[in-house]
Amino acid sequence: MQLIENAGHIAGIAIERHIHEEALRHERDRLRLLLEITHSMASKLTLPRLVEALRASLLSVTRCDFCALLLPDADVGQLRLTTLYR
Repeated sequence: MQLIENAGHIAGIAIERHIHEEALRHERDRLRLLLEITHSMASKLTLPRLVEALRASLLSVTRCDFCALLLPDADVGQLRLTTLYR
């Protein structure tokens, strides 16, 4: 009976550790993305190349089906929607 209790306790610790490691991986990926975006913004990329860099960066770490970028369009005075991926 003691062996089963110990095994259950160890399994609980392993599960909790896995959950914490997954949260840390998610945070690391989020911070890595932020750093990549910052580097892209700070570089001298043209707008199309910047959008492509953002697309690649976001796609590598986000878990969503659709991502878009809204930028001001001076010609029409409204926001212009650029689909990054879907």
